[in-house]
Amino acid sequence: MDRPTKPALRHEISLEVLGVRLVVRAHGSQAYVVADAVDRAWAWCVSGHPEDGRDALYVDVLVDAEEEIVRWAAARGWVAATSLEVLLHNLSPSITGRAIEQLAGQALMFHACALSEPATGATAVMVGPSGMGKTTLSRQLGQALAYVTDETAAVDADGTLRLFPKPLSILGSHGFLKEQVCPGDLGLVRPTLAPRLAAVVLLDRSPCAPATPSVAPVPLLSAIATLAEQISYLKILDQPLQRLAGLLQSVGGAYRLSYRDGADLLPVVRQLLRGEQS
Repeated sequence: MDRPTKPALRHEISLEVLGVRLVVRAHGSQAYVVADAVDRAWAWCVSGHPEDGRDALYVDVLVDAEEEIVRWAAARGWVAATSLEVLLHNLSPSITGRAIEQLAGQALMFHACALSEPATGATAVMVGPSGMGKTTLSRQLGQALAYVTDETAAVDADGTLRLFPKPLSILGSHGFLKEQVCPGDLGLVRPTLAPRLAAVVLLDRSPCAPATPSVAPVPLLSAIATLAEQISYLKILDQPLQRLAGLLQSVGGAYRLSYRDGADLLPVVRQLLRGEQS
């Protein structure tokens, strides 16, 4: 498909995502509008300059009112849409997916939110499938604990986490579309210390759960089986199950956190970070 005639403006935003340098390249007549929106939503991930010489992944994006232009861009693998709202909605999983692919075989990447004690960097990785309340927990607990991520918690072999303070996806006024909101605009605490793993938590949210949250240790083999389903590219890691087992043992195992409302969880999570549930 030949490219339709269109102004070829371009603007670039350099991001640091899970330790991976990624450059978003906005094209077309709306390039600066798109770049400004990406820069605001992803402000906590903005890093350096596109021309700083480091290796980078590139994500090309385009907003154009003409569907023919959008189809052409999508055929090339760009993230393209006829509106800025749709573009930003689709861009977040695209950026996340590119970074995860780049890290495959290096880090344990949990489908989790992660929050840390601002004064120590001790971090709780709270694992669960979609719908388990990770973004809501990040909003509620991130007013007191430092927000590391609400999507993918990447833990290196030494127990340190790679920062991924992405915008939070919040259902807004556009129906099924989720608005991409910078963590700072929600009043979340920004990490100042390198996050290090201190607790692994299996989230179990239910409206039928007791009003008082409960915490229970999970046997090692059961924890490994449950966590394995929530880790990206686990099978291509070197000795993946041994690495996961070693990580769990280094923090005293995993805990299951059953709860109804995340607003009640701050004291519980802080106890876990101090090892008081052991």
